[in-house]
Formats: sequence, structure tokens, C-alpha cells
Amino acid sequence: MATTEGLVDLVTTPVRRRRFLEVGWWDDQTLPGRVAHHALTRGGATAVVDEARSVTYAQLAGDAAQLADALRAWQVGEGSVVSIQLPNRYEAVVAAVAALSIGAVVNPLLPNYRERELAHVFRTAAPAVIFTPGQYRGCDHPTLVSRVAEDVGTELLNVVVDGEAPGRAVAFESLLVSGDPSAPLGDRDPAAVSELIFTSGTEATPKAIMHTEQTTGFSVRAAADDLGVTDDDVVWMPSPVGHSTGFNYGLRFALHHGLPLVLQDRWDATAALELVRRHRCSYTLAATTFLQDLTEAATSAAVRRE
Repeated sequence: MATTEGLVDLVTTPVRRRRFLEVGWWDDQTLPGRVAHHALTRGGATAVVDEARSVTYAQLAGDAAQLADALRAWQVGEGSVVSIQLPNRYEAVVAAVAALSIGAVVNPLLPNYRERELAHVFRTAAPAVIFTPGQYRGCDHPTLVSRVAEDVGTELLNVVVDGEAPGRAVAFESLLVSGDPSAPLGDRDPAAVSELIFTSGTEATPKAIMHTEQTTGFSVRAAADDLGVTDDDVVWMPSPVGHSTGFNYGLRFALHHGLPLVLQDRWDATAALELVRRHRCSYTLAATTFLQDLTEAATSAAVRRE
């Protein structure tokens, strides 16, 4: 299976790297390491809320460790690219933490990617695994993945959440339970490439941007410092976790700081207002249209500041 092993950092000079480490902008923290820490120190705290469930940090760490063990059995490990083309739901979080914990490179993808976008991803990133829904918003994702993989001439494991798993595909739950439930959550080299995320492609072919746990960790710490985020804050994320906004400033942000992550899959301002009020959400990062719709819904509902 293709991997990113052997990639060299051509951007950061040794002098700059030393300075970043010396002043504390970069460190050895990783997302799976932070999740393991929160599971140990405050395991009963809420980690993820989606439309179907509420999950603690202890449960998240356990599920991610078990999935990671299952992925190793498929020769997925250090440097393997793991694409995640899932809606805003718990399984996307588990897949990301699991992939990172075994040294793999997580590759978030928007659920609305079709033949053209997936073909570019398969040729450029050469993922070993792709997590997809079964049927989602009128698309049969396993059939789509199989067709594109055949056209491109590549082989990859399709892990299907809530749907049929034909051919080489495997159901998420089946893969999860095949892992060792007692396996600990692993960690990774914070300086190695850990995230491969594509630009939007508005003006050109989407480019694959590489991050490490050091570059992403700095971003979420700086954002929290600038905004004065505390342990009492709750992250609400309506932006897709397949996009950098939803993945890095929603999923990563919440889990790094040990905060609850409230996921909203389909945009509906009234539903958003209810989520924000019920879970007392206090932080998000999203397009201004979300803010406009949310404030209009609050005005219509005559919501007072609580």
C-alpha cells in the first residue's frame, strides 16, 4: 500500500525549527496523545455529541484504540493515507483519532466529492483506506468508490458506515469489533506528516496541503489563547469535518483542549439554535452565512441572552 514515508520537510529550515521548539510554538503533543490524556484524567467528560449519541472521552479513546488495532491487521500503519469522507458524526472522529494513533496520515474529504474529485485524490494521495457512508444524500458511496478505484487503477479498503459493504468493502462495525478491545491508544511522531488536506480547487486543481501535529497543534492553541477559551467552553461545529474549518477548528480544536464537540450534520438554523441552547455551545468557526441564519432564527424565536 502506498505511504507518505520518506517525505522531507522542504519548508522549515533547521534554524527555524529549533526556534519554534525553543519558544514553545511547537511541542511534542499530538491529537491521539491529548485524547488519551483526557480519557485518563477526565474520562467521564463529554467528548462528542452527534445526532445519535453522546460519547465520553473514555469511550472515544477505547473505540479509537480498538479501530486502530483492526486497521493494523490490514497493514495500515505509519505513513499510510486514510481518507475520511464522512458526514459530521461520531464515526468520523473515531476514524481520525485511530488513524493518527498508528502513525497514518489522515485525509479529510467532503461527502459531496464525486468521480472527478475522488479520482484526483486517489491519484495524488493514494489512500490505503477510505471511510464513507453507505447511502448518503442520494449517493451510493461504496459503488462510487469501487468505480473510481477501478478507473484510476488502484486498490483500497472501503470502510462503510451504516450501509451495505459489497466486494472489498467492510462495514465499520465489523471492522471495529475485529480489533482488540483492550488495546491502548497509541501515539505518533509529532514532527511527521499527519494530515493531508486538499484545497477547494476554486481557481485550479486542488492542492494537497501537508501538516504535522506540530503545525496543527500550534494553530489550535493560538486560537484558544486569542479567544480566551476555558474548560467551560463547548464547541459547536456545523461546518463539514471533511473541510479544514470543521476538521481543524472543530474536531481538532475540541479534542486537543478536552472540550465537548457538538456536531451538526445538515444545516438548519432552527435545529442549530436548539443545539446551541441545549448544549450551551460557546465556540464555533464557520462561514458568515451560518451566523446570519442563526441570529435570524434567534431573533424570530425571541431568544434572550441567558
